[in-house]
Amino acid sequence: MISEPLRKEIMRQALRGVEFLHSHGVVHRDIKLENLFVSSFMPLEVKVGDYDRACILPSQCNTGRGRNQRMTVNTGNTLHMSPERVYELEYTANCDSFSLGMCEFIMCGGFGIGFDWEKLNDRKILREKHNEIASGLHSLDGRVSPDCISFMLDAMRERNYPAQLMTHRWLQQ
Repeated sequence: MISEPLRKEIMRQALRGVEFLHSHGVVHRDIKLENLFVSSFMPLEVKVGDYDRACILPSQCNTGRGRNQRMTVNTGNTLHMSPERVYELEYTANCDSFSLGMCEFIMCGGFGIGFDWEKLNDRKILREKHNEIASGLHSLDGRVSPDCISFMLDAMRERNYPAQLMTHRWLQQ
């Protein structure tokens, strides 16, 4: 498991990157650890990359109003997709927040060693996993701080936007 201070810094920088994208009318739609690139270790620099599944929203997104625009095309890594995307429902830019919460969950060791990742290509199994994760992240109790769990719930259950998540108490400590 990655140390909590390091996970916080990775999340801070990833949130800044996604907030920048959203403020310019871009929804990434494929946030996953493999798309968070470390460009420097001293000091740590994390960049959000791989925009082949991103979409551009109308210019009103620059004002923040477009963030609630509904989308229907499902693209990206199914493990990191928000439940509304897995169920093929309409979704908004805050689907990226769910994916960031899932990244944190994985960095915390949320699935454990030996987890069969291939199972998650099956949408039915993935739906069950989403329910298990979002129901309280109970598998992490005692391994991560309560504030970290609160952060993941705000990202995955509440779908707070990156700007809101950047002010979460876990990232302020």
